[in-house]
Amino acid sequence: MTIKMKSIFQKITNYSFLTIILVFTVIVIFHEKSYARWKTKNDIDIEHKISNQDIIISSDGTYEIEVEERLKLLKEGGRRRLTKYMKRYAEGVAKIEVIEAKSINNGQEYTVNKTLIEDKPLASQAYGFDQIRQISIPFKKIGIGSEVYLKYKYKSIKVPLKNHFSMLLMGDSSEYINKGAKTTIISSIPLHIKVNDPKKVVKVQNKLGDRQVIEIEVIKSFTDQTIDDVEYGLLNPENKTWISISSETDWSYIGKNIAKRYNEVIDQKLPENFKKIKQEAQKQKTDNDKINVVTSKLQKHLQYLGDWKTIDGMFFPRSLKTIDETQYGDCKDFATATAAILSKAGFVAKVALVNRGYLHEDYSGSLPSISDFNHAMVYVINKEGKEHWIDPTNIVSMSDGIFPDVSNRESLILDNTNPRTKMIPEIKFDHAYSAHDINLSLKDNKIVKSINIKMGGEKAIRHTGLGLYESKESIEDLIIKTLEDINIKKTDRITMIIPELKSRIVNDIKLNLKYNLEYPYINTNYGQAFNIANKKVIYLSEDIPEDSIMDYYLGYPRSLKRTTQLDKKIKNIKNLNFKVESPWVDIERATKNVNNNTHIVDEIIIKKSYITYKERKQKNYKYLKNILDEKYNKAAVVINEGE
Repeated sequence: MTIKMKSIFQKITNYSFLTIILVFTVIVIFHEKSYARWKTKNDIDIEHKISNQDIIISSDGTYEIEVEERLKLLKEGGRRRLTKYMKRYAEGVAKIEVIEAKSINNGQEYTVNKTLIEDKPLASQAYGFDQIRQISIPFKKIGIGSEVYLKYKYKSIKVPLKNHFSMLLMGDSSEYINKGAKTTIISSIPLHIKVNDPKKVVKVQNKLGDRQVIEIEVIKSFTDQTIDDVEYGLLNPENKTWISISSETDWSYIGKNIAKRYNEVIDQKLPENFKKIKQEAQKQKTDNDKINVVTSKLQKHLQYLGDWKTIDGMFFPRSLKTIDETQYGDCKDFATATAAILSKAGFVAKVALVNRGYLHEDYSGSLPSISDFNHAMVYVINKEGKEHWIDPTNIVSMSDGIFPDVSNRESLILDNTNPRTKMIPEIKFDHAYSAHDINLSLKDNKIVKSINIKMGGEKAIRHTGLGLYESKESIEDLIIKTLEDINIKKTDRITMIIPELKSRIVNDIKLNLKYNLEYPYINTNYGQAFNIANKKVIYLSEDIPEDSIMDYYLGYPRSLKRTTQLDKKIKNIKNLNFKVESPWVDIERATKNVNNNTHIVDEIIIKKSYITYKERKQKNYKYLKNILDEKYNKAAVVINEGE
């Protein structure tokens, strides 16, 4: 049985346009149907034969966990993990004591000599934060069928909030959990419990007395992992087995106690460097420009450490003076410094905690816990009451939009008097846009392709600051690769007009490219055919197994327009015209012949980030799927008809 650990998914996917089609009988693209399923014992590397833990919670919120595990190696993929078993903890905050460790191979036991167990500090990224230590346990004679037995005690010495305890059990488990796994919690703090058990695999007993005793037992082996499922998707937490335990039923205690410490730092006197940033911001005419100056200048002054670090186990920022002097910080430091500068520049600015990541799991139904968050950003209100959600840890600034890895999820606003949860808005699809004007000159064995591209808002985030980190040549290669999914040789690149891309503030970007595509045609019995789309398409119908229970990730909401002109008149071009609307995407195509040219205009609006597994059972999704099957995935444009 495992405790949920939050992580940041930094997957960035590229999207291009859907396939332009005309003749359904020319080419049929066959996709092997996949059938998603739950993982079974046959799919796992390591079996948990014994998995027990006893948790004792003191009245001040500190706790001890005694863990007993017996693991069996089933496949080679787990050998490395069991040969050198590792655990990490923060020095001065917690301590791990190995009670017993041994391996069992063919009935022979090999006890690990405690003198061989290493307990060493890991390299520290920066002075002033917790020192992380790692324990390594070397098990002998590990092969397929071997087992390891481990009993250890984890003792917390300091906790982020006194008199508070919270935990989410099994929420992120990637293991196959065997029947019989047990967790016993004995608490001097009154605890609340919420159980989500769709498979009916756990038994929970809550016994009240001088000390509360909660007993959790797995009564049926299970896993919450699927196999052969969608690549970009999430298993909805309502389909997982998880148990939320917390001393709180609302966010009042957690919010007020955390907010007090953050706002004490925000109210500190600004260091001279921060004061200069404030003064420069106040010279700007618009609120967007003022905020962008603060975040971009702060990003230039400070080095972001890249994760959620703690000091003595506490989730609090360092002083403004220390942040300025060290010239580095984690998200808590960046958010607090930004809020301090903006507050003194006339805004209402509060730090907001959030769970950052592109693929976002929503455990909003669980009980309040500080571990619900892995990131700090800033909630800003101007004098007119307009809200801004600012994440100053990004390499670029964008005060008029929302970064995709924090959009559309619940945050905790750290207000001394009114700490509260609030949904960060979804990205507006018309703010995140791109427009491609394409001219195709069709030749015998190649096509000359000219593209004018304009992108703005969230669509421009990825490109805005590329020149700060990449060479001109690398940027050209990246853009070409993104457009064509193949690398166009330098000898085939005719024109590459790309701006410097060295701005720290997101602005509209314009690109102009011209290059040759060597023999891009498909030979058919009707003559030469050409698919003018990129391989990176939105295969809503093909990528999702019919029995998948995952929520499918479409990427953030955005609008895309592609205008394509071919210097050839294509017959029956109006057969391409169609329009479909759905709760998730709207697609429209309009075509016409102009003299001896053909014009094709495609417009796509992505309105939601996910199509949930429940929504895919609806009639309107099945209709959308059928339209995409018919209009996009099984045809090509015939360029030169044969006899």
